[in-house]
Amino acid sequence: MFKLGVAQINPVLNDLKHNKEKHLSLLERAISEKVNVLVFPELSLTGYYLLDGVAEASLSLNSPFLDDFKKISKEISFSLGIIEKGTDDNPYISQLFFEEGEIKGVHHKVYLPTHGIFEDLKYFARGKKVAIINSRYGKVGMLICRDFMHLSLNLLLSLQGMNVLLLSSAIPVRGLDKDKSFSVKESMEYLLRTLANYLNVFIAFSSRGGFEEGIAFMGSSMILNNYGFIVKEGAFIDEDFITSGINLENIYKKNIVFPLNREEDLLMLKDNIGKINND
Repeated sequence: MFKLGVAQINPVLNDLKHNKEKHLSLLERAISEKVNVLVFPELSLTGYYLLDGVAEASLSLNSPFLDDFKKISKEISFSLGIIEKGTDDNPYISQLFFEEGEIKGVHHKVYLPTHGIFEDLKYFARGKKVAIINSRYGKVGMLICRDFMHLSLNLLLSLQGMNVLLLSSAIPVRGLDKDKSFSVKESMEYLLRTLANYLNVFIAFSSRGGFEEGIAFMGSSMILNNYGFIVKEGAFIDEDFITSGINLENIYKKNIVFPLNREEDLLMLKDNIGKINND
């Protein structure tokens, strides 16, 4: 049993010092509330619409700027978002997982949207892999925004034994007219409930709130249990902080009566994928 938390924040664009102080303050709050794992949104240290400010805001993984996070991770495990200066000299939208005084895991955003108001691929390189993190609180997977809308990445993590999925996003508010179509908030609820239930995982969805460059961000973060029920939900647009207890033993119990994971035929899957052309 452990306590999972989500920090739904509104970072200040390209003000890393201010945002760092906010992170550390919320981590101290989480420690005082006995939270074991805390999740921050996509690009939580930098803000989203950096455009030509990407180089100025980027950090390498060995940057001294991250040392305070490594130090506090001896007391709490957590995930936060940065612009990473990669070892290949390319910038990545990255989510870092800190635990036991080190960066234990890194995920580079794979699917970078380039439609509408999004220009991710214009400024960032694409990630090429997904991998679980062997945390003291389970087998953790991390995905960033558009990534978790692609079922393939969720499946890859599930096949590696994931039991806790940490999702970070910065989703603009749009599509609120329910008479015309699903709102983006409804779409996220349907998607996350389905993933949690059928992958048999607990989900912490940290969705950025507030406003930036005239754009409103959705907020509405969620914590879901492995049956797909939303057990805690954050405020719409405003900043918020939510927590919930997690019992990984429930995954074992569900696997006995609903054994989808162990039914997977990996050889068949690999064979069929090899026959598909990515044209």
